[in-house]
Amino acid sequence: MTNADSYWIEKPEQLACLASSRRQAVLDLVATFGPMSVTDLSRLSRLRRTTLYQHIGKLLETGLVLPAGQRGKGPRAEQLYRTPARRMRLARALAEDANAVPVGKIAGAMLRQAQRDIDSGMISERKQVTGPQTNLLFHRLAGAPPPEKLEEINRKIDELKSLLMDAGPDSGAPIAITIAMAPVDQA
Repeated sequence: MTNADSYWIEKPEQLACLASSRRQAVLDLVATFGPMSVTDLSRLSRLRRTTLYQHIGKLLETGLVLPAGQRGKGPRAEQLYRTPARRMRLARALAEDANAVPVGKIAGAMLRQAQRDIDSGMISERKQVTGPQTNLLFHRLAGAPPPEKLEEINRKIDELKSLLMDAGPDSGAPIAITIAMAPVDQA
């Protein structure tokens, strides 16, 4: 189920936990920047600490976040949290028809978070909408690629994911990329 690089999210309680866009955002932050404290998470997410404790509690219950020691000593010591692996993966859950409802809820939550990301990006002082440093954009594309082109699309998506994940948490300003692909049945 785990290795040094990937953790497969497959348990029903884990899938249900990720139907929350806020928990997805917390999980992303901990996977990218962890180990982190609730104070760190509050600063990066702009969520109140009390809200974060609730989300961390659910993530801990399902094993999606783990304790990672403490920072500091005495009464001001802060609990740190980490993910089981840096790459938290859902692909196996997609293969199971029984997961259709929870995976649909996860996708909906992910797209709601993408809308929040775009809204935030629109007012960000760091936004760049043109050129090689573009960090704010969105596209919806539809097409009917032949099998070899679909393979190429998937290779490029995998390359994009690797580029983002391999950059490391201290490489530059944070960005979020949301990718959704689905077959479109014609009526």
